[in-house]
Amino acid sequence: MKYAEMQLDQTGIWLIRQVVEDWPADQPFDRPAADGCEWQQFPDDWPGRPGQIWDGQQLMPPPPPPPEVLNAQIIAAAEQRIDAIADEVYTRSVSRGARYRQKLGEARRYVAAGYPGTVAEAEYPYLVREAPVRGLTKRQLADAIIAAAAAYDDFGSLAETARAQLKKDVPAASDEAAKRAAADAIVAEVQAAAQALQQ
Repeated sequence: MKYAEMQLDQTGIWLIRQVVEDWPADQPFDRPAADGCEWQQFPDDWPGRPGQIWDGQQLMPPPPPPPEVLNAQIIAAAEQRIDAIADEVYTRSVSRGARYRQKLGEARRYVAAGYPGTVAEAEYPYLVREAPVRGLTKRQLADAIIAAAAAYDDFGSLAETARAQLKKDVPAASDEAAKRAAADAIVAEVQAAAQALQQ
């Protein structure tokens, strides 16, 4: 047998809270119901599922959540997608991140010193070793490192701005479809910026 824990609302319809399937027919059903609910028995082929509505004759989809709940759900899901995009942009390696910070600091020192032509390897190890391997001058490599860091910083600000835009555009949209479309458009902008950065 199948049992459903049902909660009666003020309009006289039942909200299905949970369903227990394949209960032995020769055993009494003895599970306690939550406050304001009751267990009802149904045949095994009854297709009811938690969240659906039962009016005594037919099943209906669950009611839409309140606007503030829907907004929060859509925004949270979009923020997770933005975070996942950013995670692919920024290194997840602690050691690589430390090396990038060292390279950036070294490049900035080199630029601040006026791009000296002859430098000791111990003073600028990244520039001295890496520039010839890349076929660049130390000046070119230093400028490239600083430009790349600026681009990544700009992406970070774009991702944060997108999160703020979600909180503005999603609640302002007229219905669920428009809310989801607004969130998708914002995430797409972040995705496009990430792809451009990684090219």
